Amino acid sequence: MALPVVLADVQKRFIPLQIPNLDVWLKADALALSDGNPIATWADLSGNGKDFTQSTEAKKPLYKTGIQNGRPGVLFDGVDDTLTHTVINYAGNFSMFVVAQFIKDDFILGNTDINYMCVFNGVAQFGMRSTSTTMAFSPYTFIQGDNALVSAIKTSGNISVYDRGVIVDTIADAGSLGLKWLGSRQGTAALLTGYMFEIIIYAAAVTVNQQRLVRSYLTNRWGV
Repeated sequence: MALPVVLADVQKRFIPLQIPNLDVWLKADALALSDGNPIATWADLSGNGKDFTQSTEAKKPLYKTGIQNGRPGVLFDGVDDTLTHTVINYAGNFSMFVVAQFIKDDFILGNTDINYMCVFNGVAQFGMRSTSTTMAFSPYTFIQGDNALVSAIKTSGNISVYDRGVIVDTIADAGSLGLKWLGSRQGTAALLTGYMFEIIIYAAAVTVNQQRLVRSYLTNRWGV
């Protein structure tokens, strides 16, 4: 009977830094701001310095308190709000976890018109596009206004997408994916209307048990 208690204790104490190869970690409640403040920098907590920034005042997303499970969110207006970093390329295995709310579907993690990591498109599909493949993970649908916990794991040339830990599709892909923009495809197109709460990316395929730890951590924090 002690094992479930031990596992529960591990999950309670877990933080993403405990898994190797953490590459990007952004969470809304790490921002020291007041309700309605514009966000100039969303600091990366991975230790890699991959902060996402916006210098143009009108294009800064807003910090909003009490949005999800008592925690704040980063609001993108769907007009011109974006944050950016020098392009981060994932040519090999990776693991991506995103908690967000889609008031209107469109891009969460973008790079260029033909290369992006995470989009919820107009037919309610989760999509990616690498240097070699356009991927629409067909069984995955969402309802606008819902909160989503989506993860994607690339290993051995295949990308599998999960909705709250349940696998929905796997597509073969050997190409490279890029991340440069938060909230749009390429800075000025396909802009997100909605909230981002937390983004975690590992530059490796995490194990099944590690996936469970990350999802449990996010579920407990954001109530998704």
